[in-house]
Amino acid sequence: LPQLLLLGLLFVAWYGTNIMFNIYNKQLFAVFPFPLTTTNIQFFIGSCISVVFWATGLVKLPKLDKSMIKSIYPLAMIHVLGNVLTNVSLGHVA
Repeated sequence: LPQLLLLGLLFVAWYGTNIMFNIYNKQLFAVFPFPLTTTNIQFFIGSCISVVFWATGLVKLPKLDKSMIKSIYPLAMIHVLGNVLTNVSLGHVA
């Protein structure tokens, strides 16, 4: 039961932060109407945070091989596309 509760809390946290992220972006696009630039900056900052976590040992560096990269790549591209399209659509309605 504790693991199920944790999983439920993680889902709630993910949805909550996703809602806040979208509200923030919509407010941002009202004054800075450049969704592609914003997306690039957000991915850059996220990448920098990942590097810091890996460099400090807070998060273990994943061991990737060619087959794993081939299996992850399509999902990663869909994730990037989803993020870009979300920001572009929010930029149009801001």
